[in-house]
Amino acid sequence: MIGILLSGSNSDGTIGLRAIQAFGGISVVQNPLSADMPFMPNNAILHTVPDFVLSTDEILEFIKEINQEE
Repeated sequence: MIGILLSGSNSDGTIGLRAIQAFGGISVVQNPLSADMPFMPNNAILHTVPDFVLSTDEILEFIKEINQEE
């Protein structure tokens, strides 16, 4: 499982990422510098250890790479 957390103004995304990580999943957080609303990605970075912190363009490339591996 892969969780991708994007721009937002709540902390609920952090709870979801923690659950994904607890079961061995991969966590991807949008770089707060590229987020319209950086609160949620900042909160996730402060309270978890994301596997990746990527810009939106990098997230798109990450998704494309996953699709090519199938």
